[in-house]
Amino acid sequence: MNLIKLKSGDTPTIRLALTDTAGAAVAITGYTIKFKISTNLDDTDAEALYMLTQTTFSDAANGIHDEVIPEDTTKDWEPGLYLYQARWIDAAGVVTSTDYGKCQVEENLIDDET
Repeated sequence: MNLIKLKSGDTPTIRLALTDTAGAAVAITGYTIKFKISTNLDDTDAEALYMLTQTTFSDAANGIHDEVIPEDTTKDWEPGLYLYQARWIDAAGVVTSTDYGKCQVEENLIDDET
């Protein structure tokens, strides 16, 4: 299980990648990714702290999407331990769940960037 550490009020970039069982990159053109950060396993998508559904990617040929979460989104996140997961859905509807683990949100000591 992986751990992502974020600070509330920052603009983090989270790299999500799809590889095959041998570790080789899978081209993700035509895919959809769903990425969710939530408090509980049974949270609906609407209850999630952050929910992304995306069909364009940073580097589709190499199976990579760098998700940038805006400061306007993270500034209201309470410090704590959350869960996250990424799911890739190909054009045929085959679902592959990857990149799951815990997300530690830490408080920023500085209130504002100005």
